[in-house]
Amino acid sequence: YVHLDHDVIEGRGLLAHDEAGHTLLADRIREWLARDDRHITIRPVINLNDHCNGSEDTGHHGHQGPDPYVPTFLTAEKVRLRNPTCVFPHCTKKSRSCNLDHLTAHTRTGITCECNLAPLCRHHHQLKTHAGWRYQQLTPGTFLWQEPHGQTMLVTPTGTRDLTDP
Repeated sequence: YVHLDHDVIEGRGLLAHDEAGHTLLADRIREWLARDDRHITIRPVINLNDHCNGSEDTGHHGHQGPDPYVPTFLTAEKVRLRNPTCVFPHCTKKSRSCNLDHLTAHTRTGITCECNLAPLCRHHHQLKTHAGWRYQQLTPGTFLWQEPHGQTMLVTPTGTRDLTDP
């Protein structure tokens, strides 16, 4: 999974970056694109700041597709790009292998859009659902967690910080 700038594809750029943040030489990317023995999918740019207005989603609540509980591809991709790992405190499991959890229960709001979804690995999804852990999204990509005994933690793109009084 590689994020490309248009200049790299057109031959003017020198570097690209994969999803893990590794730098790749643009020549290597152009070699991959020229091969006919591999399957490569090129997708348009996803603006993570564009809330529910992509080609698959229209309006605040978005086009839900056949099952309103299941996010569209575009919505799921936005959530996973915004949150590259499980958003549980200290978890490093890649979001591509996580469940997308409704922050506010789907049955209460009916909303399945990126503002109401976050990636949780299966284990942490179970803790949230059955063991009393609670969380809320303060801003896109920033979550406030509270464990059953009152410990409070802030999860941001740069890591986890314990906010519980000493």
